[in-house]
Amino acid sequence: MKLHLHNKSLHGLRYSGGASIAFTLLEIMLAIAIFSLVIGAMYSSWTAIIRGTAAAQATAADVQRERIAMRSIEDAFLSAQLFSTNAYFYYFEALNEGNFASISLAARLPESFPLGGVFGEDETLRRVTFYAEPLKKGGNQLIMRQTPLFVEEPTDEDYYEMVLTKNLSLFEIEFYDPLEDEWLVEWPDTNMLPVAVKISLGFTQPNSRSRKDETIAVRTIALPALTITPDMQVPRGGAASRNIRSRGGQTQRGRVGNRARDMVQPRRN
Repeated sequence: MKLHLHNKSLHGLRYSGGASIAFTLLEIMLAIAIFSLVIGAMYSSWTAIIRGTAAAQATAADVQRERIAMRSIEDAFLSAQLFSTNAYFYYFEALNEGNFASISLAARLPESFPLGGVFGEDETLRRVTFYAEPLKKGGNQLIMRQTPLFVEEPTDEDYYEMVLTKNLSLFEIEFYDPLEDEWLVEWPDTNMLPVAVKISLGFTQPNSRSRKDETIAVRTIALPALTITPDMQVPRGGAASRNIRSRGGQTQRGRVGNRARDMVQPRRN
């Protein structure tokens, strides 16, 4: 009986039909190329989702900051107070300089007002100031500063500041004159509150050089508060009816303007 041996190799192994069960080098390279394309497509989709999520979150944060900025200004005006007998502390100052205004007023702020937690329960009556500050990389940001109202000479420790929004391109204020039925851009009376104000805030997208990308928010605020005059606060003949003077014989009205300009200037650390 003869034993027949067949010489079989890996490269020569075939089915009965004659097809090879091994992969050729070309097939392996083609499979690797397809797998690389699939992995690249998955990675591109993943990075696009990450970038889109980050951009959406940044846009949502900017929009929320813009809303908080306008709401803070609105709440400050809605809770404004002014006693003309004590104009040194209760003065109202608003200046328009180019595209950026500065506002400083006394207000009894609610507990929900930003930075309210750093003040005590008996310090709800505070001076709040809004002004634009230039950034080192270009552009401007809106700053809100608060300090207790009855502080003769505020120090750096009395100031509490926060950035309300960045990418600020416009900050204007107008004052309504009921007698002339028109809006004014100047308010020279530091011892009187306006009937209504119109606030305009403009915002641009980061790294944007086109004015088309600017978003402008306009809010008209009717002040519910009235200026408390001496005859309303104290009966006639009282001490408040006399001309109130500060130290050195200078009138309160004379010192208010200088102090107002100091208050709205940015503080440099």
